[in-house]
Amino acid sequence: ELEDCVSGCETPEQSVELKMLAEAINAYLYTLPAEARNMFVGRYYFADSIRKVAGYYGISEAKVKSILYRTRQGLKEYLEKEGYEL
Repeated sequence: ELEDCVSGCETPEQSVELKMLAEAINAYLYTLPAEARNMFVGRYYFADSIRKVAGYYGISEAKVKSILYRTRQGLKEYLEKEGYEL
């Protein structure tokens, strides 16, 4: 009945897959030092600018970019190891 009013973009299978992916990402993030984890969350979850993230930690934007790059590379390797196709 609600489908006439609210369109669901995801199938139940897609919802489960997204939840499993989110859990895998969280598991990886908790293997990181707190600073790298918080930078990643600030940048990609809260959409903070590189400048803003750098300001939080009192470090250069180049350092933030470097940490985020290494974090993304590690996440990619982790997800591939867990069987996710990227």
